[in-house]
Amino acid sequence: MRSKELIYLDNLQAKISSGDATEVDNQLYLLERFVDRNFPNSAYYGRLKEAKHYINYSKSNGCDSTKTTLYNAKTTTLAIIEALIEEIENFGIPIKNEMKTDKSINIHNNNNNNITQNQTLNLDTFKEVLKENLTGKQFTELEAIVAEDKTLSVAAPKILDKIKSFGGDVASNVLAGLITNPQIFSSLF
Repeated sequence: MRSKELIYLDNLQAKISSGDATEVDNQLYLLERFVDRNFPNSAYYGRLKEAKHYINYSKSNGCDSTKTTLYNAKTTTLAIIEALIEEIENFGIPIKNEMKTDKSINIHNNNNNNITQNQTLNLDTFKEVLKENLTGKQFTELEAIVAEDKTLSVAAPKILDKIKSFGGDVASNVLAGLITNPQIFSSLF
């Protein structure tokens, strides 16, 4: 049984053999996509460029040489397809370089994990500073506002009003505690 790639190339080959300049150009585009998807950075690109040159000349020139350039475009494109078919039959579709992709994804995930860990650390530090500078009752009141109103737009004004009700000294002590905390201070400046 022929693979789906070989069947696809067989169909392109048939359409190019019987097509006019426009049809050959359309099929050449599909062939370029096939090569790009399955044989990236291969030597096929040079031959595809050559075939594209012939077809563009054939489409833009209305003189007697059009038949010759269309013939050259077809011959070159069919030779590329034959080479692809032979390569796939003998060696199969090349395995894409998954390692390179996986490494970049893993690096990205590691960066995300580190960012998440740093944010968690800073949030824990923030909670510690709040607990140190607020009474137990004040801290519990702020927690209740956050638990009750999950949306920031609703909770933020309530939190601000609650902190103001604690008095000006409390707000300035919390801010000073945050800025002077060694874990936060070292990353601020």
